[in-house]
Amino acid sequence: MAVIAVSRQYYSSGDEICTLLAEKSGYKVYTRKDIERLIVKNGFSVKNFSKFNDKSLNVFLKFSRGKDEYLENLKLVLFECASENNCIIVGRGATSLLREISNVVSIRFTSPFEHRAERLQLNEKCENIIAKRNVFKEDRKQANFYKTYFKTKVSDSSCYDFTVSTEKFSKDAIADAVLSLVGKTITSDKEEEGNIELDKLLICQRIVNVLLSVYDINITNLKATLGGRTITLHGIADSSAIVDRALTMAALELPEYKFESDVTVVQDSIPFRR
Repeated sequence: MAVIAVSRQYYSSGDEICTLLAEKSGYKVYTRKDIERLIVKNGFSVKNFSKFNDKSLNVFLKFSRGKDEYLENLKLVLFECASENNCIIVGRGATSLLREISNVVSIRFTSPFEHRAERLQLNEKCENIIAKRNVFKEDRKQANFYKTYFKTKVSDSSCYDFTVSTEKFSKDAIADAVLSLVGKTITSDKEEEGNIELDKLLICQRIVNVLLSVYDINITNLKATLGGRTITLHGIADSSAIVDRALTMAALELPEYKFESDVTVVQDSIPFRR
């Protein structure tokens, strides 16, 4: 059981290839719209969603609580989708977030700028200059999204397991090549490892989201890691009281786990541990 995470340039035929992949493999497809819908369904504010989803953030929004909450909700949705296995997750940084998971294959579909502009012009029946402007605008939005939320360059080929330029091959041939790669790469051992990794990530991500959204815990860059039956919280807080409350609330939510802190308290300049 594998997960195919896909990044695609605007008008590179990536969406059409993902549809073919699903038809050939029987995998479920999570499109960008599906992911966005699930973020809102999970409780993220519709009003804030429009501020942080796929926009270039100003300096105030980049360091705002809303931006952190958007990212944590996005991560939770991507982990939940991936945990179902046998699926294709399209866009929203899935290639960056999931790439290191053992049963995930990360794919990037590209195509030359002029080729994509021509396809857009033909499809939308607009002038070439307008098509080029729209392609450039979408490329910049995608680059900003990856840089802002995942600290990666979307154009960096080292971030993907497989990158293919779609203008040279048929969609059918590309889909077959991707499925062949997945079939030969994702062994039963990798499937098992990936499922274990995703289970851990989901447990940690859910407690982070609960602390941020339900208990309004003010810890910057809050993260959680799981080792054995112990969950460790990481981040930056203004006081040890905030950390203490986070540990108490987390233990109430998941009493079967032990909680520890590696959160740095700014006023003390040293990690607070309990």
